Amino acid sequence: MNVLSNPALKGPCRGNGRPAVLASLLAPLLLSGCIEGGVVEIGGPLEISVQVTQAERTLGQEHEFRLQARGRQLLGVILEYGDGRVDSIQAFGAQSITHGETHTYEAAGSYSVRAVVEEAGGAVARDSVRVTVVER
Repeated sequence: MNVLSNPALKGPCRGNGRPAVLASLLAPLLLSGCIEGGVVEIGGPLEISVQVTQAERTLGQEHEFRLQARGRQLLGVILEYGDGRVDSIQAFGAQSITHGETHTYEAAGSYSVRAVVEEAGGAVARDSVRVTVVER
């Protein structure tokens, strides 16, 4: 027996099954995001966050960074450590990425670590965190 035409069922699933069929056709649109101007947009607003587990470290110790980015079609992230070293993380059109990275500074000082994410449409978002390296 077809569940959609079961007379024991009450409500929208009873009868010819049209509401259930309509719901199954609309579900991908409703689950994927917002509909604006007839275009389905997947993902969320572009944003990035860079965090460091311990902002102050002794010279020679690693700083541990965690990146999180989300958007509609991410191309990649550039991570600048403030000492001339730069890393790039490819996103290949993903809607979100989480990435961990470590870096060891070669000189004591205060450094601004910047993360920049770019979407396929050209939008860019930035975040930064300050770290300090002290002599032993």
